[in-house]
Amino acid sequence: AESIPGDIYIITGDGSLISSSNEEVVKAGVIPKEIKDMILHRTKDSQEIRDASGSKLINVKVSEVNDWMTVMIIPVKAVTREVDVLFYRIFVVMLACVGLCAIMILHLYKSFMDPIGELNTSMKEVYGGNLNAYIDVKQKNEMGDMIRYYNSMLERINTYIIEDLKAERKKKELELEVLMSQINPHFLYNTLENIVWISNDAGRPDIGRMAASLGRMYRLSISGGQVIVLMEHEIEHLMAFVKIQKNRYKDDFEIDLRTDMQQIHELYSLKILLQPVVENSFLYGMTGLKHPMLIRLTIKEKDGWVTIKVMDNGRGMDKEKLKEIRNQIRFGRTEKAEQERNRRSTGIGLHSVEMRIKLYFGVDHAVSIYSKKDVGTLTVIRIPKITRDDVDEHGNLKENKRIK
Repeated sequence: AESIPGDIYIITGDGSLISSSNEEVVKAGVIPKEIKDMILHRTKDSQEIRDASGSKLINVKVSEVNDWMTVMIIPVKAVTREVDVLFYRIFVVMLACVGLCAIMILHLYKSFMDPIGELNTSMKEVYGGNLNAYIDVKQKNEMGDMIRYYNSMLERINTYIIEDLKAERKKKELELEVLMSQINPHFLYNTLENIVWISNDAGRPDIGRMAASLGRMYRLSISGGQVIVLMEHEIEHLMAFVKIQKNRYKDDFEIDLRTDMQQIHELYSLKILLQPVVENSFLYGMTGLKHPMLIRLTIKEKDGWVTIKVMDNGRGMDKEKLKEIRNQIRFGRTEKAEQERNRRSTGIGLHSVEMRIKLYFGVDHAVSIYSKKDVGTLTVIRIPKITRDDVDEHGNLKENKRIK
């Protein structure tokens, strides 16, 4: 009773109290009724009971001399205290081990899965066209080595693509420079024939004006080898071309320039951009036209883009011819169409305009054309806004403005 906080009772065979370690029970002279009934009606000498204070173990020992019984009642917690403490300690140790294992597993998972997730995201960006989707390397293990090799691979791909683009762009630039420097000789012949025809009327100033316009036009087309020129020079080049056509067609056409020259004063343009579009109106609008043709040119800048519109009220084109012209703009002319055009034009067509815009700005479908038979034609060109800040000291487009 001293070592284990329990109670000891000594009772007779009929349940009368003889002695007890519980002084209150001794004073009362009887043991609790539920305990007495349980002892007298027991089926075995050791069993467990439950009361308001909790579970208790009861052990009964009958004397070998008489019918007296020694009864010991002990709380279950007192018996299992050491086992419970041991179990609790084992549980805490196991919980700590499980937590430590979980932390280690999580660390290992993150150290491998996070880089794999970043690699997966980067690969998706590369698939979408972003070849600068490099990954920040933090690991110093095999995973880190793999990411380093991946970054190195991207860097080499970028280097090869950039070098290839530069070579291809340089090739195209040289081809276009040759194209722009070799104006189709048929245009020269037609102009000279007009000069000869006008020279029959000696003393007329038309000859001088026409020759001056031709000289002015060629001088502007050369532009000191520059690819990018002031928009004002482009308009001046166009007007020189129009003056030459005026000597040929007289009052059969008028040109209406509608633009804010103050705004135009700040803008630059690719060389020989306007003249091919207006020439297109003469090619497909004048033949068989019974009324004077009006060509209206508008140039507007908005939200970083310059939109050029050339509209005429000429003969226009049917759907089949319009489809053919649109295909020529995108893919170039067939050999037969090229020969036909060379007999009537300068040779610098809308396909050249489309390709140069794509070469310098990376803009697809920059040239659009709309037409209706016996109504007229509308040509629209859309290019990025170019100002003095975008042109280097040699009058060429800066690298950061070339490909978007």
